[in-house]
Amino acid sequence: MKAAMVMHADADILLQAAELNSLLAGPADHLDSLEMWLLYHEKPPENIPRFAYPLAAIRLLQVDAPDVPEAVLHVLQQIQSNRKMDMLLFCSDGLGQELCTRLAYRLGGSSALTVERCLVVDATIAVERPVYGNNLMARIRLELRPYCLSVAKKGKGSPLEATRDTAFFETVNLPPLQIDWLKAWAIEVDEGESALAAAEIVLAVGNGVQSRENMQKMQVVADTLGAEIGASRPVVMSAWSDMNRLIGMSGHILSPRICIAAGVSGAGVFRGGIRNSRFLVAINTDKQAAIFEIADVGIVDDLFAVLFELESIVRKATAQNDAVAAQERQNGD
Repeated sequence: MKAAMVMHADADILLQAAELNSLLAGPADHLDSLEMWLLYHEKPPENIPRFAYPLAAIRLLQVDAPDVPEAVLHVLQQIQSNRKMDMLLFCSDGLGQELCTRLAYRLGGSSALTVERCLVVDATIAVERPVYGNNLMARIRLELRPYCLSVAKKGKGSPLEATRDTAFFETVNLPPLQIDWLKAWAIEVDEGESALAAAEIVLAVGNGVQSRENMQKMQVVADTLGAEIGASRPVVMSAWSDMNRLIGMSGHILSPRICIAAGVSGAGVFRGGIRNSRFLVAINTDKQAAIFEIADVGIVDDLFAVLFELESIVRKATAQNDAVAAQERQNGD
């Protein structure tokens, strides 16, 4: 079986590799070759990530408009017509999922999104992916080749080591697609969304916050703690928080160093967004809340009482540290 990983040089290539690497364990023993198809706009990257399975080739594919799916699909169709891959792996982002689905349709193959595990069964592919709000794991058998799979979000995780000696590079020169209807394009980065995705400390607030006014108070607490604030779906759907703060399978999949889940029941959809947290603190008045099942520390109490007390302690500690620093500067002078 021949496989290729489709990656974007303009995004974080090491983190993409960490996601895609998770799918290689299942089919690795059945792969005759593994290639990387690396899409780039102006300049290809100088370093390439390491993978659990050796790469047979790295094919550099220049795309005039890498954020326009039609342009990327045009390139992928051309190289697939020459290479005839059995399996194509895509990243978890929106573009990766769109390319995965549309390319499978154009090639007459099979597609599956948010795949957590991939197995070879009787010369076909079986994938495991979450269903029913992340409460169950389904195993789906795909029979039509090529198999186009997008990996499930894995959180920030640990980037893989980069190298220049993984495999040989080949620059593939393909005629660009003329898109007459596209006059200009630009990328706009949502700073709030980007900050939450990269946060080391996250305050994840659930329906227990009760109102938009209380959510604003939680923002003050988060600022004091040096944390980014996130929200569960009920909070977002009640318009107590912006949609770009949504945590869960349809929002952010996070892996912060510390996550404080306050007033969150712990539904499967939400838990999927914080399960990669290295240390999870849960605060809820219901001692039977599902969130306590995955928490490192559980506090059965009112979220406001706990967080306001924590905020007070941090403020006092910060003031003391500032006073000590000021005294040291004065003594130094």
